[in-house]
Amino acid sequence: MILLASRFLCHAHESETSKPFEKIHAHQSFEAHAHTGWESLYFSEGRDALNGKSLWAGSLEVGYDHFSGGVWYGRSSNHQYDEVQYNLAFTQEINGFQFYAGYTHLVFAKDNESDDESAAVPVPPKAVRGSAPKGTKKGGGGRAAAEAVGTTKGKGG
Repeated sequence: MILLASRFLCHAHESETSKPFEKIHAHQSFEAHAHTGWESLYFSEGRDALNGKSLWAGSLEVGYDHFSGGVWYGRSSNHQYDEVQYNLAFTQEINGFQFYAGYTHLVFAKDNESDDESAAVPVPPKAVRGSAPKGTKKGGGGRAAAEAVGTTKGKGG
């Protein structure tokens, strides 16, 4: 009887093939990153924007599918200058062409000023796939794209 029970217990349940879990929310292209840093000089639009002073900066950027956005903050080493940038961007690829549209709102709190910048940039098929327009950060806003094509009208110019 023990032999029969032993044989029954060992072979009574065969293992089932495991099935992968279904992804309820397949965030295949969600990205987020943060940066902090120090720049010995802060150049904006080809000019030393802080007369030789350094800049501490930090940013948080997120992207999902064709949309991205972020916040960047910079402050001079002597605390006489600060700048906040809020940006949104959209990219789309159609027939090998990549299209980029971005918007950036800049706030210069110490000067009680602000500025709005936008850009729309077509990228030809010969450009590297998966990259943003030359001179832009992937997921960046309108300022980076506009600087790449020379269309900004920021505080310095």
